[in-house]
Amino acid sequence: LPQTVAAFHSLVGIAAMAGAVGEYLGNVGDLTAGTLSAIYLAIFIGGITATGSMVAFGKLAGMLKPKPLSLPGRDQLNLSMLALCAGGMAAFLTPSLGTDILNMDPETLRLASLGLVAGISSLLGLHLTASIGGADMPVVITVLNS
Repeated sequence: LPQTVAAFHSLVGIAAMAGAVGEYLGNVGDLTAGTLSAIYLAIFIGGITATGSMVAFGKLAGMLKPKPLSLPGRDQLNLSMLALCAGGMAAFLTPSLGTDILNMDPETLRLASLGLVAGISSLLGLHLTASIGGADMPVVITVLNS
């Protein structure tokens, strides 16, 4: 049963990401800073939830080894991914910060920021969950569910 919850919960993460992108694309140029922040955070959390739940499912179903992934420098890797996502949020909320440096128009920069957070947060969810042993996966599912 826990792996079924994890499988369905990965769909919740994907739905959060898709809903946020739909909200952004449906209202381009007409969104407040609060709404833009919520969109970016929904994609960030949705990415972690989607891939983290998939890894939890794999470990619980016996498709992945239950042993925790232990990469050298994993904490620095996690912090780097988090910093990239934070930088992407700054560029998403204030595109003028990056348009001069990257020579992009504001909407292209915002879309690139959304793509960045979707990809990096998905990698972060995969890495965070893979670094936890299989016996703790029911707890991981509970955390991802909240």
